[in-house]
Amino acid sequence: MRRVSDTGIVRNYCQNNVGGVFDLNYLSKHNFSDIPNVNLRKIVTRFIDQGILRQVSKGVYLIGESDMSDEDRIIKHYIKDDWGMPTGRYLLYTLGLVSEKPEDINIKTNLSIGNKKICNIQVIESHSSFHKIIGAKDNIMALEILSMNNEVDESKMFEASNMIEELLKTYSDSKMQTYIKNEYSRSVYVKLARILDSMNIPNKVMELYVFKEQ
Repeated sequence: MRRVSDTGIVRNYCQNNVGGVFDLNYLSKHNFSDIPNVNLRKIVTRFIDQGILRQVSKGVYLIGESDMSDEDRIIKHYIKDDWGMPTGRYLLYTLGLVSEKPEDINIKTNLSIGNKKICNIQVIESHSSFHKIIGAKDNIMALEILSMNNEVDESKMFEASNMIEELLKTYSDSKMQTYIKNEYSRSVYVKLARILDSMNIPNKVMELYVFKEQ
């Protein structure tokens, strides 16, 4: 059987992902590792000329057309299948804890190599395994809300408190140990430990925090 050309391989990917995002650095490592980088960049340039790809940032392209906005396409790509998640004030907005959508959108994702700014979207590379561990994403969302607690609309404080407790129902130290990265201040972990204690959920949050700090 005749081998599919490098161009054919990339073309097939684009055809199967119309409406999606083509992140050159990530794909060159994970999907097209057998294609020399120089060749891949030449293929991308040709596909831009042919209208298959449209550049939106350095090394980031949209594949074909879509009814979705560019912003929504980018967000959907980097958080799909729990490989990523909103963070900061944008997370609060998606959860209904702030009324105004922030101008700058922050996303933490495992689908990027390095951090990058795409339009108004800050994509932050993550090495967290929350997409592989059941309940891990809920726990990280709880940490995010705790870290942004002073940003929550005053009328939503009670709702935020209930949401944090609901998200922490899946907590366990064994899970926490796999994804705790000390990305938050010590005060956030202190709050987390206190809430878990109030929920009668056994935990060694501060021990894990100190262990990861070393």
